[in-house]
Amino acid sequence: MLKDKIAAAGADYGAACFFIGLDEKDHISEVFGRIVLQKVLIKTASLVAEAAREFGGEAYSLDYGDFVIYCEEDDSRLLHSIVEKLRHTLRAPFKIENHVIEIASSIGVITYQEYIKNNTPTVDEVFRNGIVAMNLARENDGIFVLDRDTYDSVLHNIELEHELLHAIKNGELALHYQPIYDATTDRIGAVEALARWNSPLFGAVPPDVFIPIAEKNGFINTLGDWVLDSCIEFARTLSKMDVCIEFNVSAIQLLQIDFAEKFASRVKNSGLPPHALGLEITESSIAFGRERSTREKLEAVRGAGMSIYIDDFGTGYSSFTYLKDMEAEWLKIDKSFIHGIDSSKDKREIFKAITAVAQTMGMKTIAEGVESREELETVLELGCLYIQGYLIAKPMSDEALLRFLADFSGLESLKDA
Repeated sequence: MLKDKIAAAGADYGAACFFIGLDEKDHISEVFGRIVLQKVLIKTASLVAEAAREFGGEAYSLDYGDFVIYCEEDDSRLLHSIVEKLRHTLRAPFKIENHVIEIASSIGVITYQEYIKNNTPTVDEVFRNGIVAMNLARENDGIFVLDRDTYDSVLHNIELEHELLHAIKNGELALHYQPIYDATTDRIGAVEALARWNSPLFGAVPPDVFIPIAEKNGFINTLGDWVLDSCIEFARTLSKMDVCIEFNVSAIQLLQIDFAEKFASRVKNSGLPPHALGLEITESSIAFGRERSTREKLEAVRGAGMSIYIDDFGTGYSSFTYLKDMEAEWLKIDKSFIHGIDSSKDKREIFKAITAVAQTMGMKTIAEGVESREELETVLELGCLYIQGYLIAKPMSDEALLRFLADFSGLESLKDA
């Protein structure tokens, strides 16, 4: 039907498809059983067909609990009223075998005119667009009208996910390292490992884009294992220079049952001194009721001799209770408190309070994002003796880092970023 409609459509042709999905099929099956679910689907199908007839549409069954209504209409106000009518109809409770059933649905809407801006859509594109719209509806209170820009953005993300998985499996990511300056010795005492992805298709993709994708799609544990193995390998060189590597661990990684055992085992088998490696987590990793589980895992890591760093402190929950429970050795103060600290009394007071409490708890503080001499002098005066930021150095490859360490002759040799 769609193929014929598209072939006959002119420039002024208007039509819409409503893709409807039931969101609780599995839940209904678990609570009431498969027979009740079958009857719910039959009842839903009749409701969809009845609603379609009311506004002159045609109803079809797509899949197990998914439906589509085709309507030759593209007036936005009328489409909105149709969607509301559909939602109201499907939300109304009904009885099945003495059970009162209420179903939730997601309705994704696509219009023909929206998709002929650049080219005439194929039938396959109509269905693909509809499924995207329906999935987006699940994230937007059950309704989503898909426009071309949103669809292109979703398609971009899907392609990005595919490329990222390929890159992880084929070792196409790289680690760069940012030095951390130790003012007590006037030398570089540690580096932070940062994942970098230069995609052949998308170019340089920032970590704040591809790390959430890896977390959402289940790639993060594979990526984390690669980071750990790469850091262990490079630490063989850096440990001879008395420089340790710290690397980030996702909150998702911490949920692995064998997280601590796996990390401790790999470090032990490497033959490296445990203090050659440090594990960095964010505040969000230790919240939302996971404190006990996280604490036990970190205790095991710490028992293996590795240091624990809390990253970006001040941007999340900023609870010193969490810090006490985690017993971390290092606290990294977020760059948002550092930028312009030399000219901001409020930032200086906040920074001073954080460092004072951290020192009371036996933790050392690292100032992140230091970019000028003025910022450096201020944080040093306020009692923070470990510095990370562009004033010291930008993240760099392993080869560039080794050259940097060989040439580094103390803070006075540096220029402003």
